[in-house]
Amino acid sequence: MKLAPPQDGYRQDLEMRGLAALVESLTPRREQLARHPMYTNLGQPESVQVFMEHHVFAVWDFMSLLKRLQREVTCVAIPWVPVGSPATRRFVNLLVAEEESDQLDDGTIASHFELYLAGMREAGAATDPIGTFLSDIKSGVSVEEALCGKEIPPAAACFVKSTWEWAQQSSLPAVASAFFFGREELIPQMFQPILDCSQDRPDMRIFRAYLVRHLELDGGHHGEMAGALVSQLCGNDSASWNEAKNAAEASLMSRKALWDGVAGILAE
Repeated sequence: MKLAPPQDGYRQDLEMRGLAALVESLTPRREQLARHPMYTNLGQPESVQVFMEHHVFAVWDFMSLLKRLQREVTCVAIPWVPVGSPATRRFVNLLVAEEESDQLDDGTIASHFELYLAGMREAGAATDPIGTFLSDIKSGVSVEEALCGKEIPPAAACFVKSTWEWAQQSSLPAVASAFFFGREELIPQMFQPILDCSQDRPDMRIFRAYLVRHLELDGGHHGEMAGALVSQLCGNDSASWNEAKNAAEASLMSRKALWDGVAGILAE
């Protein structure tokens, strides 16, 4: 798949070098997450349940970032008119199709969030907090107010608040950067240790399928497309690259805070 749209070779080279430099500058934060002590405490079934009860909120709010990107770089209104670059539209629409309506190996079609919920039920993790949260939102309660539910883990609520602020208020380069660095680019190194901890667990068949699917997608064309999107949106504009850098750093710090919250409960 050709990820970059046709354009001047020199400009494309500048954009990709900008992304590579940003990736390099974030290496210490990325490595810190990869070595997070939370991973060493996921050996017991109860520990993975605690992890899932926190992480499901990050699985949910991922879609808010993606939908913001879809709203900005494609046309989701009627009457339809072509918006922006056709290649960029394709990047985002492909991501949406697979995240919101993926076809699994057994032919089942589901969003990755719905797959995650099924994995939680199979593993015995509590789904009432996320279920109540979604019910509140469907009934018209704001995200901020719904996050005040007493059953929602505090670390998960803080994580979602940060994501929601980016999805609503940040510039497009910042949103794309948070999406790439805080989600797509991070997944392979983040999920592999969790997959390793859940080996030979018949009650985690669905959860493992979720992890494997994301390692496949995000370690492949999803990560490539998301990185290309950051490069194209920032171009050779230094202000946009600065926004992308700040958002990337903030998203990694937010992820670390979520992992800190899980680790703190597991250590009790």
